[in-house]
Amino acid sequence: MDERRTRTPQMFRLWIATYSDWRPTRWNESPPQATALELVEDAVFSADEAALFLEGFNSSMLSHGQRIWAVAIPVTVRYDGDVQPGVTVRGFVFAEVSTPTEAGTAAYSHDG
Repeated sequence: MDERRTRTPQMFRLWIATYSDWRPTRWNESPPQATALELVEDAVFSADEAALFLEGFNSSMLSHGQRIWAVAIPVTVRYDGDVQPGVTVRGFVFAEVSTPTEAGTAAYSHDG
């Protein structure tokens, strides 16, 4: 199988960080050393999404002169426990919340 086709795109976590002894001149620069302050959002972002956020946030920081910067950290998403085709599996059994009839009626009932 062609490795280029099976390769997953790089994903990123976005952090707000503080830095010292560095003078950024463009939004897409990254400080040589920074201290993470807080996660932007508990999610992973594509390269395009990360660049869009960094462009907006860091451009704003350039115009305000604050020593706060958004950085994109490359991460690997793993699906521990996932299977491949052909593997014998045993699925997770969920507890019932309501009977199927009640669930179906609640999902499809509406006024009018």
